[in-house]
Amino acid sequence: MKDCAAFSPPAIALAATVVVVAVGLTMVAWYWFLAPNGSVEVLGQPALVRKGDYYEACIAVRNSGRDAVAVYGLEVEGVKCSVESGDSIKPGESLVIEARCSINPDPGTSVVRGVLLTSQGSYPVVLALV
Repeated sequence: MKDCAAFSPPAIALAATVVVVAVGLTMVAWYWFLAPNGSVEVLGQPALVRKGDYYEACIAVRNSGRDAVAVYGLEVEGVKCSVESGDSIKPGESLVIEARCSINPDPGTSVVRGVLLTSQGSYPVVLALV
């Protein structure tokens, strides 16, 4: 009976190559067929429009993935906003998200940072104050 040291280097290299290829194919199969894949793409410049005593955020988004994406909320400068158009965005479709925000930006501020919360993750947005 041969011991382990008797295996030839080409046989070991071939076995390692087969294992690496199998792991790679498993990862590709997971990514393409099993993992959820919804992706939000922000269109144009998101805006925060003053409406009396509150601001209304308007963000146009498109689902560029292959799974539907649900919009759960919007946070602007750490403040949760009330999303009025909380529909699901089907693959390839666009939607304008409108949210009511009770924030008080500093005078002279032209942009504020926010986070769009969806079923496929969080997306940072920069909103222009109008």
